Amino acid sequence: MKSSDVVTYRKCSSCDNDIKYYACLEDMYNIVHKTHIATGHGGLDKMIKKANGKYANVSTEAVELFKELCEECQLKKRKIASKGLVDKPIVSKEFNSCGQMNLVDMQSLSFDDFKYIMVYQDHITKFVVLRPLKSKWAAEVAMHIPTFYRVTMALNLLQVLFLN
Repeated sequence: MKSSDVVTYRKCSSCDNDIKYYACLEDMYNIVHKTHIATGHGGLDKMIKKANGKYANVSTEAVELFKELCEECQLKKRKIASKGLVDKPIVSKEFNSCGQMNLVDMQSLSFDDFKYIMVYQDHITKFVVLRPLKSKWAAEVAMHIPTFYRVTMALNLLQVLFLN
């Protein structure tokens, strides 16, 4: 607070000793920023509780807007969304069908409840087959595996017929 500012206070209804300050609009950004840093880029409720402990007029909207615009919080949010989802290849060693199958996580860009893309790439021809999946349950993945083999076997058959 500056020396020219008028500070008023009111007693907290639950506590007799707490003094709450009314912050002027010019200082609101700095107050919310300091609160945000003090809570360790904490959540909305944590920030509001800390700010309302000292100031009477820090609004939820101001805290919410500051949290939405904080670059570090946005980066943390993106890391949390993609953390824990590991793309592990499944390698097939069957005769004449050497390929790789992957599940690509598309939860952030889902379309019509399809959250994953199942990718099969034949190692010999580099031919790629894609299938959308709604979940990565083993039953749904297993249901689409024969489709990959039918497509790749049909291509192999056409290749053999073309060469003969």
